[in-house]
Amino acid sequence: MERGGGGTWHSDEVAACKQNIYELMGFLGIGPASPITSPSVELEQVRYEEAPEDGFWYCYKTPDSPCRRGELLGKLVDRYGKTIDYRANFDGVVLYFTHSLGVQKGGALIAYGKPYHV
Repeated sequence: MERGGGGTWHSDEVAACKQNIYELMGFLGIGPASPITSPSVELEQVRYEEAPEDGFWYCYKTPDSPCRRGELLGKLVDRYGKTIDYRANFDGVVLYFTHSLGVQKGGALIAYGKPYHV
């Protein structure tokens, strides 16, 4: 369970988190069983992009948004103005991104995955 980002949240995220806790309690047998309202999504491929150097991260996507192969996901600009573009390697969905402007070398930038198609 992961919702929100950087300490920010919305009331619908709080309600969904509470629902997930009740579902987990029911699964563990320590609370009333609650039907699972949304199925899990399995991913067949995941990509985690990391900063190769210190810089400023400009992300163009949000969690749960779709991405298409070749689409610009964001860019990293170093202190000298050199830009590195990050493009999707496959069609998928954004899992999370770093929302802070400043990032350190090796820091997470964005993660996206390709769901299994059944």
